[in-house]
Amino acid sequence: MDLALSQKAVHNLSKEFVERQQIVKSALMELRPDFFVRPGQVYQHPTKEQLKGKFTGKWGINQEWKYKVHGQGCKLIHIDTLEPIEWDSPEVNRFDPS
Repeated sequence: MDLALSQKAVHNLSKEFVERQQIVKSALMELRPDFFVRPGQVYQHPTKEQLKGKFTGKWGINQEWKYKVHGQGCKLIHIDTLEPIEWDSPEVNRFDPS
C-alpha cells in the first residue's frame, strides 16, 4: 500500500470516528443538556430531580443503546452489535488522539 493510499485510509477512519461521536453528543444533549452551555449563557447546576436516573439506562429511538454518563462524557454500547462509542472530549467535531 503506498503512502497516499494509507493516508487516505487513516483520514477516512478518523472521519468516520468523528461522525459516530455525534451519536453520543445527541444522547448527552437529550439526557444531560446541562453539559452544553452556550456562550453568554450562565451555567446552572442540574437539580436532584434532573439527575435522578440519568447516569445509566437505555437511550435511542428503539432504546437500542445502553448508556453510562461519567464526568462530562458518556459511553454508549449498542445492545445488538455491542459497538461501543465513548465521548469525553469538549469538542466532538475534532479528532483528539488522546
